[in-house]
Amino acid sequence: MMASVRTIPVDELKRLASGRWGQILTHHGFPAEHLSTTHGPCPKCGGVDRYRAFDDFEQTGGVFCNQCFATRNSDGISTLRWWLDCDFTTAVRRISEALGFTSGTPRRAPPPNPALHLSLRSWHELPVKLWCRHKPGVTPEAIQRAGGLPARYREQYSVIAFPIFGSEGLKVQPVGWVIFDQCGGELPVYSSQQKHGPAGWKRMKLTAGSQPGLLGDAGRLIAAPDQITTVWKVEGVSDCLALMAAIPADQPGHAIISTSNGSRERPQPWVLDAIAATAAGTSGRVIVIHDCDQPGEHGALRWANQLAATCHEVRHVRLPFEVQATHGKDLRDWLNDRHTFAELLELVEATPATERRPDGAAETPHDPLTNYLNLHDRMGEPLSMDRILSRCFELTGGWPRRVGRRLFIFESGEIQSIENQQSYFGYLGQRAERPSVFWRGPEYHTKGEVFEQLRRVAPAYESIEYCPHEPELPNRFYACPRSTEIEPGTGQALDALLSLLCPATHIDRDLLKLMFVTPFWGGPAGARPIFVLTSDAGRGVGKTATARMVGRLYGGHIDLTTGEAFERIKERLLTPESLRFRVVLLDNVKSNRLSWSDFEGLVTAPAVSGRALYVGESQRPNTLTFLMTMNGPSFSKDLAQRSVIIKLDRPEYTADWIHRVETFIDQHRQAIFADIIVFLRRERATLSGHGRWGAWESNVLQRLPEPAGVRRLIAERQHATDSDADQADLIEDYYRRQLVDLRYATGEERIFIPTEYAARWYREALNDRFASTIKVMRSINQAIDESEFSRLFRSGRSYGRGVLWCGENSQDKQILTDLDHRHELTTTSNHFP
Repeated sequence: MMASVRTIPVDELKRLASGRWGQILTHHGFPAEHLSTTHGPCPKCGGVDRYRAFDDFEQTGGVFCNQCFATRNSDGISTLRWWLDCDFTTAVRRISEALGFTSGTPRRAPPPNPALHLSLRSWHELPVKLWCRHKPGVTPEAIQRAGGLPARYREQYSVIAFPIFGSEGLKVQPVGWVIFDQCGGELPVYSSQQKHGPAGWKRMKLTAGSQPGLLGDAGRLIAAPDQITTVWKVEGVSDCLALMAAIPADQPGHAIISTSNGSRERPQPWVLDAIAATAAGTSGRVIVIHDCDQPGEHGALRWANQLAATCHEVRHVRLPFEVQATHGKDLRDWLNDRHTFAELLELVEATPATERRPDGAAETPHDPLTNYLNLHDRMGEPLSMDRILSRCFELTGGWPRRVGRRLFIFESGEIQSIENQQSYFGYLGQRAERPSVFWRGPEYHTKGEVFEQLRRVAPAYESIEYCPHEPELPNRFYACPRSTEIEPGTGQALDALLSLLCPATHIDRDLLKLMFVTPFWGGPAGARPIFVLTSDAGRGVGKTATARMVGRLYGGHIDLTTGEAFERIKERLLTPESLRFRVVLLDNVKSNRLSWSDFEGLVTAPAVSGRALYVGESQRPNTLTFLMTMNGPSFSKDLAQRSVIIKLDRPEYTADWIHRVETFIDQHRQAIFADIIVFLRRERATLSGHGRWGAWESNVLQRLPEPAGVRRLIAERQHATDSDADQADLIEDYYRRQLVDLRYATGEERIFIPTEYAARWYREALNDRFASTIKVMRSINQAIDESEFSRLFRSGRSYGRGVLWCGENSQDKQILTDLDHRHELTTTSNHFP
């Protein structure tokens, strides 16, 4: 029984929910970003500009989509029904729960005892023989072998009952019973929704509470596996009994089993394990024979394929009857046509063994996905979420997978995104060749719940990669050949590509090689420098075209500009289209001194984190390689230290140069990748110490034959583009001149400079009259901490607030603290006394 929910009139429920509809809907998984009253994408059908919440949404809960929710959409109950794909009762219960009007813990009543309405009798051949008259080919001996007994059902019907065995076999009571009317008539079928009388009539039925399991020789299968050399899997009790009767008594090694739910019952893991543990599974054979109709054919193929994954030999025998849509002829019909067991063995020998398929994949259309048990019997027993998800993955071979909450599948060599539950259940319908069938009701999981659970529990990856890495990064889904699958190259393709470019020096050629190699490197996130393309020859040397060739090699690039808001930049880096790229280009940057703290942090961050459109908070691993083109680069210290400056020379102009390079990359991409793999697997050259990019230097730079000269040039160019160092030199030189004017020997003395003078001289040196003293001193102390000054140091608090000047030859000298006195003398007289 479900937990009790306080009964509230619908009008009262709406009144209590007024003003809280956003909270109620988001509580049930509705995306908060889709509660806006402006037009936008629909969270359910995925339409681009067809959805919005009504202006009075918080009061009424109404939303609108002109594709999938255009009518009966004026209140929150309707909205929740649409979102969860549930009935009115379920929606009201969910709203009541969100508002706190529940008591107790939801729980379901235990299933009824399958023998509750069954009164078993002792063995007596008279009623058994009476039933055999209606089942030609079945003998009392076979019935007794299968455990059949006479019984009374509901104290009204005389029946023959057959036990259903679970994984424990004879050790415990049967998990269910299959019953037949003793005189071959029909038995009543009762439903939980049926209040007065039976819902229908059937010739064979399961008692209420029966669970899936095996009939026939299931007890022997579990109790004496070593004695069984051949297992026969047939469809239905009648076929099972007819085959038992046909097998000669001098061949005891045969075990005949059937399932309680007919051809559509899927092989349970314990059944497969039990068969595989018999002598038939290890050295004998397993034979599958079903009815000659489409459900029987599909079920037999499924059993044969899954058994073949673990058993020694499996044969799927097809009887020589025409396959019907339903109710085709069966094994008992064939045996009753005066065929013998010896002839059946001839059919078995003429049937090739089922090919071993380790994954047990089926070759036939699947049953539809349902949220209840036994579609064909219409029993309607609700399935747990775990069982539904297990069936989903079985239908699709383990798909979908996810990155964050984004679901995807990989088919025909392409990544396909699963945007919403419609696209997912459409995909499932294609795999099963029939649509999913979900019942509605308070005890049944909805499609929306299944889809949201998949977004939480589907196998997860950090990212999807469309090009290889070397070494391969963990927990990535590679939608491409892996580096271990690519034959190592000769180096000629990569060298030919570099020969099409125009580096200024031979070291710049090495730097270009590093630029092309770095996006392939499978190193830590946030460990790649910025490659800055510039030229002493000015404009028109192909900086932008060269940078774009790197992006082309790796399938494209993302263009950014320094004028964009940084949150917008992160949002663009997290769009589904951008996630496939690993190269970012800032082209033609114009700045006398580029200082961009957000960008500096992004380059070294382990992940790009921000708001993804229509998804919310999202992130991607920062294995991006950033490129920049710039004339006369001048950077802040942080940006300079993050950059590798590459200089290009002016090439000889040809009209088709760009086309030739692009064509070469497109035609030789795999050969270039093969050469990059060889480069990244080379022995490392010796390099003493490491700089800021230790991992990159060790795994990429040191693969060059002479990395020391390259690193020296990188450091020289970083210092040359460091405008903070130039500014520090300017400030320090101004301080020196001020101290000389005060008659200090700046090379020999240690001088305390109070904050008042330190801040004033800083402003005068930079011609910045409006900077506050606090801001100035913070800048000075930061520059001191980053070792930008050579003569200025922190002073401590022994002499008050200020900084300390230390001359080149001032070691162990006493600190002079008379600067204020000297300054006063210069303002009152023209000379020192």
